[in-house]
Amino acid sequence: MLFIMNSANIISLLILLFWLVHNLYFLIMSVFLIDGRDSDTEVVRVCDAEKAVLTVSHGTDKGKQYEGITAMMTEHKVRLFLDEGDALTAGTPVDLVIESADYKAKLTGTVTDVHLSTSGAARTHTVEILDFNGTQYDYLGLLYDRIPTLPQSLQKDFGIFGHLWQNIVHRVARTRQ
Repeated sequence: MLFIMNSANIISLLILLFWLVHNLYFLIMSVFLIDGRDSDTEVVRVCDAEKAVLTVSHGTDKGKQYEGITAMMTEHKVRLFLDEGDALTAGTPVDLVIESADYKAKLTGTVTDVHLSTSGAARTHTVEILDFNGTQYDYLGLLYDRIPTLPQSLQKDFGIFGHLWQNIVHRVARTRQ
């Protein structure tokens, strides 16, 4: 009878140890998940190429049009890649039309930054959005109506310790940069 009671204690201790290790793994992975997330104060940055037409709205170049593509869009500004025409100066008021297959946003803004490429011919212009001209929902559709970047299917892979090791190595490599 003592042997049966001792073996039952060993089994219950092994079960307890299994669940402790199992829950510790998920606790560590949740800490890594929280550590790797972007903070809620950061704006959404969409790096997607959409066709854009920029028109100068005031000044000596009024009416001059530039065609290009978007390099980055946030809720308040757009970075455009333009490879033809003269570089605009900071403070130039512009009208901007961004068009995709489903949405067309007509925006009014001001050029806030010009970044030349290494060759000097191509450049990006950052435009701060001042007015959405009634197309705010179309612009938000351009930002958010896209295929999510998270995985769309689950696949079985190399297991618990592999994930744990991969996260630790990734965190160490990120802190050394």
